[in-house]
Amino acid sequence: MGRFNQLVEDFSRHAVPDGKTVGGLHIALIVVGVMITLPAFLTSAEVGNSLGLTRGVLAFVAGGLILAAGACLVAIVAVKARLSTYMILQFCFGTKGGKVVNLLICMTLFGWFGISARLFAQAAQSLFIGLSGTDFGTTPFLIFGAVLMTATTVFGFKALDKLAIVAVPLLLLALIAVVFASRKGVGWEAGAGTGGSGLTMGNAISAVVGGTMVGVTLFPDLCRYARNAGQGVLAAILGFAIGYPLVMSAAVIPSLATGQSDYLLILTGLGLGASAFLILVVATWTTNISNLYSASLLLATMFRKTAKWELTVYAGIVGTAFGLLGIMDYFISYLIILGIAVPPIAGIYVTDYFAVRRRDYNLEALEKATRFGWTAFISWGVGFAVALATFNEVTQLTGIPACDSALVSSMCYFGLEFVRPK
Repeated sequence: MGRFNQLVEDFSRHAVPDGKTVGGLHIALIVVGVMITLPAFLTSAEVGNSLGLTRGVLAFVAGGLILAAGACLVAIVAVKARLSTYMILQFCFGTKGGKVVNLLICMTLFGWFGISARLFAQAAQSLFIGLSGTDFGTTPFLIFGAVLMTATTVFGFKALDKLAIVAVPLLLLALIAVVFASRKGVGWEAGAGTGGSGLTMGNAISAVVGGTMVGVTLFPDLCRYARNAGQGVLAAILGFAIGYPLVMSAAVIPSLATGQSDYLLILTGLGLGASAFLILVVATWTTNISNLYSASLLLATMFRKTAKWELTVYAGIVGTAFGLLGIMDYFISYLIILGIAVPPIAGIYVTDYFAVRRRDYNLEALEKATRFGWTAFISWGVGFAVALATFNEVTQLTGIPACDSALVSSMCYFGLEFVRPK
């Protein structure tokens, strides 16, 4: 088991050694690989159908810039600390309180895993029916996909890195080919209008941000492997400010051009046939191993006596159960809630790192951390309440609930820490 343990070692409970770091481009490829996924395509279709191509692209770019701004700050924290998100959260939320937050984030990751697995299963089922005329339902395909993703994730960051290097360039080329194939005989001006009624620009941006803000909050899981802070910031810019808007913009064009939001119908309608299944498999694979990877890191802080690879298997089983239970039915509402509830977490630990603890994030300092960070929890609640009011148009700060929640919680945390007796 010695060789196996070396292969699956992922530094889940301590700092990443300098000798195991990589360049920012490696991390950016993983980020882009996570973005090329069926839920992201569905989000782009929802935004595009509401706003039209022109305003939809503006929403994607605005969302990408917001995400990149947060990711750059998070990257600096991650590179300096070299710790996973779940270890970092304990500095501000407390050694016990951090586990509560970790558990809530873990539930969102299980939800994302279940949504992606369900979309993959539905696509595979439709393709199989078209090729064979036989319908076995979605369950066998969901389980098959979940097993494939879990088996890969057992090997941690190394698996994400190797898979991204091979898969992401192929997926980008495939996405470009789909865009041009969908435009044949349609004309580039089709679908470029202002769109109909639906999401407001602010809520559209929040949906774009909310769908990926979990990834920014959990960016330390990847960025702790960056060679230095500059490489971490480079990964954030390439992945979130450039890669994400490009992927979303490319994904919305076939949807608007064909009038379809189901990417399987788009792909098969373009005559791609079995190639469509391969694209969907690889896209879901690169995304869900990241979800499962972060979930297993979380569980490693809670179940310290269990090997991380075993926790990965358990996380895969729970995520599969989420998919089988039909969390997909609540997809858009789920994204909106994420856009409100998750951003405050990153805002709080970034503020704690730069303004409160003055960059003193290390395992020795963590041993002196409080058991329950009440200032962090209060700030989280205030940020969530303000963002919820923004979403319901009761108050207006930035007009984007995801931004409101992060900014308000950050300021509230700093103020409470300033007046808190030391």
